[in-house]
Amino acid sequence: MRRVLRAWLKPTSPVTTTWVVYDHPSKPPLIYPDLFVAAKWIGTTPTNDVLTGGTYRELRLKLPVGMTRRDRQSEDDPDVVEVWSQHAAAADRPREKH
Repeated sequence: MRRVLRAWLKPTSPVTTTWVVYDHPSKPPLIYPDLFVAAKWIGTTPTNDVLTGGTYRELRLKLPVGMTRRDRQSEDDPDVVEVWSQHAAAADRPREKH
């Protein structure tokens, strides 16, 4: 996933907060076979921040507003559903619902 995020983020872009949404991940470091999970990244570095939900909708409601959605790409881990990102500069813009 780190390689995919590096390719997706331009090296000159501001620091980006990204939440990667997984569908019942079952491989380390995320083993939540009964839940949908969103793992937080800062730039290309994973953090220990994790959101969980019993359903996809429940998890989506916990994600921060004002983020941009990207569909799962073929090079993503098979458990990845989508990726939500927000550039540091976007924090000053009005928030929008996702």
